[in-house]
Amino acid sequence: MKVFKIVFIILCSIPFLYSQDFSTKVFDNYYIDEYTVKDFDNDGDLDIFGIDFPFSLDATLYLFLNEAPFFSAVKKDILYSKYTCSGKPYSFDIDNDGDFDVILAKGDSLNIVVFINDGKAKFTEKRLNISGSDNFNVIDIDNDGDLDIMGVNRQSKKINAYINDGTNNYTTNQISVSTLNKTIVSFKADDIDGDGDGDFCIGYGSFFDEQIVLLINKDQNKFDTIIISKDDFKSLNKIDLIDLNKDSKLDIVGSNSNDGLVAWVNKGSNKFERIKLAAYPGSSGYGFTEFTFGDFNSDSNIDIIVADFGRGTYRLSQTSKSPLQFDIIKGPGQTPANVIVAGDMDGDKDVDLLISNGDFWYAENNIKQLTDISDVQFNDNIDYSKIGNKIILQNVIDQTISYRVSNIFGETIIEGASNGHEFEIPNVPFGIYFISIRSANKNGVIKLILD
Repeated sequence: MKVFKIVFIILCSIPFLYSQDFSTKVFDNYYIDEYTVKDFDNDGDLDIFGIDFPFSLDATLYLFLNEAPFFSAVKKDILYSKYTCSGKPYSFDIDNDGDFDVILAKGDSLNIVVFINDGKAKFTEKRLNISGSDNFNVIDIDNDGDLDIMGVNRQSKKINAYINDGTNNYTTNQISVSTLNKTIVSFKADDIDGDGDGDFCIGYGSFFDEQIVLLINKDQNKFDTIIISKDDFKSLNKIDLIDLNKDSKLDIVGSNSNDGLVAWVNKGSNKFERIKLAAYPGSSGYGFTEFTFGDFNSDSNIDIIVADFGRGTYRLSQTSKSPLQFDIIKGPGQTPANVIVAGDMDGDKDVDLLISNGDFWYAENNIKQLTDISDVQFNDNIDYSKIGNKIILQNVIDQTISYRVSNIFGETIIEGASNGHEFEIPNVPFGIYFISIRSANKNGVIKLILD
C-alpha cells in the first residue's frame, strides 16, 4: 500500500490522502437503483422515494421513511409493485401545498405522472397529460412565476419544455437545436446567465464533436447555443451546475473517462474557463462517473464526492476559491457507485451520503467540522437578519435586487426579484441553504442554516 501511495502522489496533479471520513452501512435486502431525497412526511428529516428496476420491465416503487432523530430505523413501504416506468424520479412541490410530490415517466409511451403527497407521505398517482420524457428538471422557463417541467428523452434525442399555465396544465414545446443529433447522457436546468429565466446545460454521449452545450433562453422558445466542450473527452459521463467559487455565477462540472473531473468556471457574459479539478487515478476505462456536491467539513466551501467505477469514491475537499483548488481524499469504497446523494440523514447537521449500486448504502460523515453550525455570512458585504420566513437586507442601498435560494446540491428552491430590501423564502426542511444576492452595486452569498 505504501508503494502505491507514493507512486500515485507522483503521478497525480493534486494531493491524495487516505482517510476514514465515512463509516458505511448496507441496508440488508433493500435494493434501489434510482431515488430522490426529500422530507416527504414533514417530520424534519430526509426520506427516500426509490425505484428498484429488476431485469424484467416491471419495477417496484419504495418509500423509505427516516424514523429520526437518527437514521438508524428505516420504515420501508412498497408503494407500487410491477410498475412499468423508466428514468429517474424527480421531487418538487407541484401543487404548492408545502410538501414534496414526485414525477415519473410511466409505460412505454413515457406518460408523465405525479404522485401527490398529502403531507404525511401518502401518495396518490395522477396523470399530467404530457409524455415523451424520462428525466426531469423543474424551473420557471418562461419567467411567469410558476414552475415548468424540463424533460429529456435520452435515447430519442429529444428535449421537451412543458410549459405550466399556472394551474398545472402543461403545453409541450419541443426544443430544436442544431447540435441535437446525439444521445443525451446528462442535463441540468437553471438560470445560467442570471437573467431570471431557465437555461439548459446538455451533455451528449459522443466521442467527438459537441459534448457539452448550453442553451441560453432568449424567450419565445428560442435558445442561443453555446458550445462548452468539443472533441474534449473520450466519453462524457455526467454534467451538473453549481456555484463552486461562491461568486453568484453558476459553473459547470463534468465527469469523463479519460480526463477526470473538469469544471468550466463562469466568468460572466457566457464566458467560461476550463479547469481540471481532479485527474482520474485508475485505468478501468470508465473514469469518474457519478458525483455530488456538499460542504462536508462545514468550512463554507463546496466539496465534491466523485465515484470511480472500479475503485470506490473520493472526496474533493476545496482548499481555495481563487484559484479553484481541491485536495483529493479516499472516500467510501462501494463499487460501482451508480447514484450518490448528499444530505444530513441523521440530524447531526453534517452532510452524509446515500450510495446505490443495486445494494443501498448509508455513509455517515465522520469528518471534523471546522466551523460552528450557525447562521454565517459570506463575503462580508451582505448584512441581513431573518424574521420568520423573511430575509431583511440591511446594507444594500439599491431598491431593486434579485435573489436565488439553492440547497447544498445546487438545486434552485426559489428565485425572484424584489423592489425593496426584503423577501420571503419558502417553508423548507431544516438544512443548509445558500442565498445569492445581486444588485447594481453589491453582490454576495448568504449561507443560511435552518434548524
